[in-house]
Amino acid sequence: MPGDAALGDIDNDGGLDLVDCPIGMGDGEPIVILLNDGFGAFTLLDAGEEPFRAVASRVALHDLNGDGHLDLFLGSFNAPDRIGLNDGTGRCVDSGLRLGGDMMDGIPGVGDLDGDGDPDLFIARYGTEAPNEVWLNRLERSGIDLPLCPGDAHSLR
Repeated sequence: MPGDAALGDIDNDGGLDLVDCPIGMGDGEPIVILLNDGFGAFTLLDAGEEPFRAVASRVALHDLNGDGHLDLFLGSFNAPDRIGLNDGTGRCVDSGLRLGGDMMDGIPGVGDLDGDGDPDLFIARYGTEAPNEVWLNRLERSGIDLPLCPGDAHSLR
């Protein structure tokens, strides 16, 4: 199964950087973050905290907490999906939020689902054993709050 990749300016220098999940499942390689120097040359960036060195099968980039930096969504097989908050250099700080428990592969979609102006998550799950999920973002100055509808609230700081 193929992995996934996303392009975005994660270090805020105007160049498109690359986040790559080189394998879709199993004991593959951890995610790779490559920073573009603006001329097409890429430098490998340490992904940050340990949870973001893990194997992931899906990736999405979006500013989830409104600080102007692209944050990282990592979907995984048989492990909770994770969100990394970008510190502005491309490095991720673990939000502490785990989405979906040990459900199958999460394929993210990001958009304003409830019309309140902040990005929400739709996570499509593989197969019939795990339900799709909607996470509504309640953006606040202190971070973001993505309560699973209609579940408990979780805060990202």
